[in-house]
Amino acid sequence: MSLNSELLMNITVEIKVELGSKKMKIQDVMNTSHGTVIELNKNVGDPFIFYVNDLPFGTCEIIQFQNGKCGMRILEIFSQSGIQGGFLGKEE
Repeated sequence: MSLNSELLMNITVEIKVELGSKKMKIQDVMNTSHGTVIELNKNVGDPFIFYVNDLPFGTCEIIQFQNGKCGMRILEIFSQSGIQGGFLGKEE
């Protein structure tokens, strides 16, 4: 592994999981309160998309640890072409 590759491997990235989405009118959002339930565009059991530094990276499922915290189990990694360029700030 080259020195540049070693330096790259030590960069910290942010991982996010998208649970789903819904488009709503502002009026409907303003009418929500504590306990309001909003249906998202995903079904229970569907895989979730996870992002690395805001780039879609793959799919995962949500798991729960014994301590009550949640995590993710990776199901699929999207094609790596263009992903490294995106991490380095290059346009695809």
